[in-house]
Amino acid sequence: MAGVRVYAEEGEMTEKLYGLMTADGKKVVEPLYNSFRTYELNGKTCYCMQIFEGVWEPFCYSSLLVSADGEWQLEIKDNIVAISENRIICQQFNGPFNVYDYSGKKIFSGNENQSVDTNGSGFYNGLLVVFDFLSDNGYTTVVDEDGEIV
Repeated sequence: MAGVRVYAEEGEMTEKLYGLMTADGKKVVEPLYNSFRTYELNGKTCYCMQIFEGVWEPFCYSSLLVSADGEWQLEIKDNIVAISENRIICQQFNGPFNVYDYSGKKIFSGNENQSVDTNGSGFYNGLLVVFDFLSDNGYTTVVDEDGEIV
């Protein structure tokens, strides 16, 4: 399959909705998503199409990852904030974080007092920094790829 690209259509109340199509105009992903980002996944570009609702505390109902070649797709009913080292990190606004593998299986979750960096840093050398507002060490904890504290 040829590569895909993002396109936009006008939705209700002139909101832009994004989808993906091939170079020859075939729609791969219908324009249902009101936000998108790109990530690097195993050295290749990947699109993250998302449906958000709300302004002050936005909630992401669904995230769809699609490889730029259109060969791979994964839908997760969560807000993807980072992808790194074979893990997908998700966190809703004011909610606990979740970590998934590339098949969409949830590996572990944080609790309501924990948060992760929502600017896309994710795992580094197999470790993830977790902001834990009730921890003994001043608000940070480091966990491995299975959620175990190191």
